[in-house]
Amino acid sequence: MFLARRAEDARRRQAEEAAEREVQRPVCGDCGQKFTDDRWEAITAVEWDRGDSHPHLCDDCKYRMLEAEQQAPVDERERQEQERQSTPGRIGQHGLEVVSA
Repeated sequence: MFLARRAEDARRRQAEEAAEREVQRPVCGDCGQKFTDDRWEAITAVEWDRGDSHPHLCDDCKYRMLEAEQQAPVDERERQEQERQSTPGRIGQHGLEVVSA
């Protein structure tokens, strides 16, 4: 009887600790999904050489954000190139565009 009560107390304590931990679990600032244990550990780990680049995002949103950040300069260069190609005129002295009146 004593062992059964002790085991039940231990299970109850574990359940309470798990519930308290879940209350503290961070959620993604973008999609609202709760962080996995691995993601939570990654953002709280002390790394002296570098920190997490997006600690407020879950793994999926972080990877999408990193891809978008890498793609942005490429998109901007393409936009500028299309703009240059669609603009009539020619380049004159000093690299300036010459516009006919």
